[in-house]
Amino acid sequence: MTNTPTQLYDEVMKLAEAGDEAAVEKFLSDHLAEFPEETRNQLVGIYLKDAIVREGEEVRARADAESAMLNVVDDTKKVRRHIENQKRIGELKQQLGTE
Repeated sequence: MTNTPTQLYDEVMKLAEAGDEAAVEKFLSDHLAEFPEETRNQLVGIYLKDAIVREGEEVRARADAESAMLNVVDDTKKVRRHIENQKRIGELKQQLGTE
């Protein structure tokens, strides 16, 4: 059975008012072909924009995680160099007999 645009709108609003975002998305996906062409185009545009925003957020999160990881690596290298320097200082003092 094909729904009228008003019936489709009423059903979407009912689901939205219930706060069930997943049900709204499923309903729109299941009934996309029943909407008028202009509405379909707008819905597809909204879905594409949402997908692009989510992808951008994921890329940003990965970049932030990689940056944090590089900072940890850099800090670890600094600590290692400091320890190696302290060890070398101790060895030199021992060789010089000052320790």
